[in-house]
Amino acid sequence: GDVYKRQAKENSKRSKMKSIFIVSFAIVLMGILVPYVLSSESEATKNNYEFYLLAVEWTGSVCRSKSCRYRKENDNQERFNLHGLWPQKNVKTHGPMSCRDEGLNYDSISSELREELELYWNGLYHPTEQFLEHEWSKHGTCWSPDMANRVHKTHSVVARLLAERSKKSRQKHHQHLEGEILENEVKPLPEYQGEKKVFDSYGNEIQSEEDNSKENYFRRVLTIAKYYDVYQMLAQGGVVPSSERTYTGPQIREALGRSLGVTDVIFTCENVKNIKYLKEVRICLGLDYKPMNCPDTVLGENNCGNNSHINYPEAPY
Repeated sequence: GDVYKRQAKENSKRSKMKSIFIVSFAIVLMGILVPYVLSSESEATKNNYEFYLLAVEWTGSVCRSKSCRYRKENDNQERFNLHGLWPQKNVKTHGPMSCRDEGLNYDSISSELREELELYWNGLYHPTEQFLEHEWSKHGTCWSPDMANRVHKTHSVVARLLAERSKKSRQKHHQHLEGEILENEVKPLPEYQGEKKVFDSYGNEIQSEEDNSKENYFRRVLTIAKYYDVYQMLAQGGVVPSSERTYTGPQIREALGRSLGVTDVIFTCENVKNIKYLKEVRICLGLDYKPMNCPDTVLGENNCGNNSHINYPEAPY
């Protein structure tokens, strides 16, 4: 009997040791695999987004509080300066941002494109090269050229809901203006034509997919900013730069909304010596680059107020 008890006790001990070993091995394995899985999932989903913010800034206001020493002397003052195109998720936190650790070699961009960037996407109070390096690193690394095709896929449910909501809003907005001639209504944005060949300063084609993606990002953003000409939209709505006249929030919102076919846009102001200046306009675009009503998650960026006197000064300053 004693022998049987001792044997049973040893078997129980070995069983417990085996269980402890299995549990310990499982914990170690989870410690190795879980961070890897989470990291992989994070990388796969980090640059998923539902819409864009197109941000442009008015130099007549910006340069009142900043020293715009990098602005082009021959700058056309009948356009807003491009701030950026920012991929956005429909959440209160901004982003995605800085999706890849990938810098910008400004010299790899064609000289023809660099000239355009100096005119339309100028650094103003920073060297343009430095400003665009920042925009690429923070926002461009999250941009996906084929994202427009994903709006119809199952993992872009939020994007499809936002697009559908904006479509209904545009229809309602147009019904409200029924009987009026909408001469300034935005025509359909031309389809993306795919990547453009890139050449270095010696005329040699750059084969690097990485460099091509950067050049195509800047070309795409320029195309969109030129197409949605905020200066012309405001002017067609009776909002023009003036040293004497001021505007209200609803006047600015109606001028932009009338052209875009939406009701919710963002514009920000800056106070200089207790005077409120129109600083920036931000338009929400769907993944297909069509105007949409800005979601509540970003509408809070409006800081101009509705009935206050907003100055839209002549430029340059």
